[in-house]
Amino acid sequence: MLRRTVGGYSFLLFFLMCFSVVSFGQELTPGAGKNKNEGAIFSLNLVPSAEFPIETGKDLLGVIGPSGSLGVQVIFPKVPLFAINGGFSYTFLPVRAETSLSLLTLSAGPGLNFEIAPRFIISAFGLAGGFFGFFNEPLVNAESIPYENQQGFGMSLEAGAGFTFYLTPYLSIGLQGSYVNYLGFSQGIRASLGTGFHLRGLSRKVELSKPQFQPVFPAYFKYYDTRKVGGASITNQERFPLTEVSVSFMTSRFMDAPRICVSIPVIQPGASASFDLYALFNESVLGNKEDANLSVSVLVDYKLNGRKRSFSINDSLRVWNRNAVTWDDDRKAACFVNPRAPEVLEVSKNMAGIVRKEGPAG
Repeated sequence: MLRRTVGGYSFLLFFLMCFSVVSFGQELTPGAGKNKNEGAIFSLNLVPSAEFPIETGKDLLGVIGPSGSLGVQVIFPKVPLFAINGGFSYTFLPVRAETSLSLLTLSAGPGLNFEIAPRFIISAFGLAGGFFGFFNEPLVNAESIPYENQQGFGMSLEAGAGFTFYLTPYLSIGLQGSYVNYLGFSQGIRASLGTGFHLRGLSRKVELSKPQFQPVFPAYFKYYDTRKVGGASITNQERFPLTEVSVSFMTSRFMDAPRICVSIPVIQPGASASFDLYALFNESVLGNKEDANLSVSVLVDYKLNGRKRSFSINDSLRVWNRNAVTWDDDRKAACFVNPRAPEVLEVSKNMAGIVRKEGPAG
């Protein structure tokens, strides 16, 4: 009785192990990572299946057997159409002679991925490898003597296609069908409904272009609250829309708090949005006596699939000395005049007295 249930327990243990891997993956929190064009993209796939034997050498097998696989897919960003697949699978096949057969397969091969929409992928694949098969309870003859050669190795081939739907940036479900050939032993059709955990989904794929700044004149420091100090753009390379996007500009040296430059309700997958950068400088910038490069930060906050994310980039901004100015407009001289200066108050008081004495001009 114990030997009869070995295959069933092995199958159950395999699935518990696989589901624990996927459950762990769902708890990970996405964070900032490398750009999508850097390095390979890895996915882990859990694929419960049903296998239908269509031909056997000795007509031993039953009508259907449960199967499952744990696979890895690697995609290189420079050739995203192509993939390398590999994995381990376990198949439990009933045998008409009141026993069951276990097949352990290790295989690898190429694949093709066609993205028909940001969240939908159609794929095709081919796998080649080897399998090890054994009866969970030995077959015996009429005299209860076990037959010889009840386990062994062989080559396997598999080819199939399917589609994948992304539930979150790092979790997907997929449906696929394939033809399996255990060379010299059996052939079958495999139908699968599986779950994929995509490590790429944990990396940040929101790109902020390098900001283009123009030099800052301290004498005009209030001017930059409504006139741009530079500009940039943000691109959504995720499979899901970005919502509640907010971009802020900050420098700890001459600002008291980040200046929110733009709020964007939504950026669709593959879309970009350009914006201007503003700065609310405080009066300490007037103490800048020499030209200098100022360290600044551009901060991006957004929601992806309902979860808050954020990142920032650092850059430098050229700040002229406090006496620098361009004289393309004579009105800029007013920035050197303090309306509360004693000299200005004295002149304005005298002018007001003259106007009251002489009366308005005729």
